[in-house]
Amino acid sequence: EHSVGDLQFSMSYLPSAKRLSVSIMKARNLREAHKDRPLGAVKKQKRKKTSSCKTPSNPTWEEALVFNGVVEEDLKRGSLELIVCHDGVLSSTEISRVYLGPDTGGDEYQHWWNMVKSKSASARWHKLHPMNHCHK
Repeated sequence: EHSVGDLQFSMSYLPSAKRLSVSIMKARNLREAHKDRPLGAVKKQKRKKTSSCKTPSNPTWEEALVFNGVVEEDLKRGSLELIVCHDGVLSSTEISRVYLGPDTGGDEYQHWWNMVKSKSASARWHKLHPMNHCHK
C-alpha cells in the first residue's frame, strides 16, 4: 500500500471527564516536503490544528489536542482523521492522512480500541496515506 510517510501520536480517553486527548508527536519521511512547513491537523466534528514545524520531512510537534464532551457512544460509532498539511505562504494544502475508528482495520483499528478500553495513552506510528486514498 502506498505510504507518504509516518505519523506518531498517542490517544487517551477519560470517560469520567468525557475527554479525548490526541497528542501529535512527530512525523518521519514525509514526501512532497517542499520548502513549505508541515502542519498537523485533527478532525472530529471540529477541526483543531497543531503549530507549523520548520523541519519539513521529519517534523516534531509534541502537542496535545483535547476534545471535550466526547461520550463513550461517540467512540463506538465515530472516527478520527489526522491530516498533515503543507503550510504555505497564502494557504495550506492537505497532503496526507490517517483514519482511526471502529470501521478501520489493522494498526489503526487496534490503536483505536486500545484507547477505548484503556485509560492510559499509548504512542504508535501509523502510515500516512495520500489524500485520495479511501480509508475503508
